[in-house]
Amino acid sequence: MLTRTRRIGIFNRSYYEETLVVRVHENILKSQKVPEKLITKNIWDERFQDIRNFEKYLSRNGVVVRKFFLHVSKEEQKKRFLERIDSPEKNWKFSSADAKEREYWDDYMEAYEDMIRIRLQKIHHGM
Repeated sequence: MLTRTRRIGIFNRSYYEETLVVRVHENILKSQKVPEKLITKNIWDERFQDIRNFEKYLSRNGVVVRKFFLHVSKEEQKKRFLERIDSPEKNWKFSSADAKEREYWDDYMEAYEDMIRIRLQKIHHGM
């Protein structure tokens, strides 16, 4: 749901996650029951295009879109995970699933870099 006029809203990054998590874990894409004819070598470019079209639609309707990419290094992430384990007040933040995902760090970085590179190219070429 979008925010009302003259209000600030924060929109979850979930549609970008579709180009990251699903890309790293192909089994997720298979479980989404996307018609086979749509799963081509161009699927990620097409999803990026869909995101750009959605953001363009928002912009044309008066919404100012601002995006922020917050990066934490692998070393910093490890430090934070260990703090979550060692500090009782932070234990609730720890998830073994997050620790397991660290095994895919390089795959995620490749997907992030590709997403950012494609996004920057399109910005320079007028979206």
